[in-house]
Amino acid sequence: RTCRASRSAGRGVCCAVAAREVEGAHPPAWPMALASILVALHAAPPYGQQSCVAFRRTGGCNPNGPREATGDLHCSSVVPQRMSGYCECENGRRAAEVTCRHAPMRCDQECRKLPFPPWSDKVDEDMEWVRGTKWNWNRWRDVELRFDGDFWAPNCDSETNPECKWSAHGGKVYVNWGRDGLHELTPAADRTSLDGFRQDGDPCVARFVAALEAEPDFYDTLGVEPDATDKEIKSAYRKLSLKYHPDKNPGDGEAASKFQAVASAYEVLSDADKRILYDTGGMEAVEQAAKDEQRGGHQMDPFAAFFGGGGGGGGGGG
Repeated sequence: RTCRASRSAGRGVCCAVAAREVEGAHPPAWPMALASILVALHAAPPYGQQSCVAFRRTGGCNPNGPREATGDLHCSSVVPQRMSGYCECENGRRAAEVTCRHAPMRCDQECRKLPFPPWSDKVDEDMEWVRGTKWNWNRWRDVELRFDGDFWAPNCDSETNPECKWSAHGGKVYVNWGRDGLHELTPAADRTSLDGFRQDGDPCVARFVAALEAEPDFYDTLGVEPDATDKEIKSAYRKLSLKYHPDKNPGDGEAASKFQAVASAYEVLSDADKRILYDTGGMEAVEQAAKDEQRGGHQMDPFAAFFGGGGGGGGGGG
């Protein structure tokens, strides 16, 4: 192609650079570069949550071909069309196995598309700190990861939906939000935030609010074992109530608090029906049974509370 000349201050200027690009063996690189930039901007993860290790380059335009000695890419890099290989994700999982002919992609996004592992109620020992904590979710409302593994949110309550659960294993926190599906989150190093995404890809972030107040263990309060006899429970109560009685500890706020705690524990454990409810569902079950009794005027039945029906008599509903 002929180079056009223009006159400026008496000197000829030739567009030689443009001519050399046209005459060279390679097509202009800017269309691919522009496409890569657009893909990167569009696909950037909102919270930086990643479950990716790297893009692993392979030879022969075959994702299952031999690994190349060089050419692996960072998770946030756009993989160009000329490369074959696969995305290595956490726990040795693979995603986006591609030949040399593929659309531009990023491995951090491809790994996020992998389905979550099967649900498990497991909580690893090094993740026990998550138990009994409150978090602010997506700057929306506070949610709770309760001591018993239940998950609570304004629209997800285990009392009405038993699927509302949480677990923590493999360095991740998993939340089953009922109809909103599973969520996978990674705790920050300082344990003040959880960053992750929902199974459909929507991002989510939670900020630590506070530790929940642990429900007292009435057996520990009285200093007896869970299989203690009625006689042992009564003996322990008498001993502790005398020790912390306000008459013996005038003006001692701590003793008064312990006296009240001992009385509350004995009130439940000395009642056979309440003790069954407590052993099975904690104070929540005891309080719910008391509410049901107050509304219906029926005597507390611990078996009906868990298995339904009115207990005894002929014929139940359906």
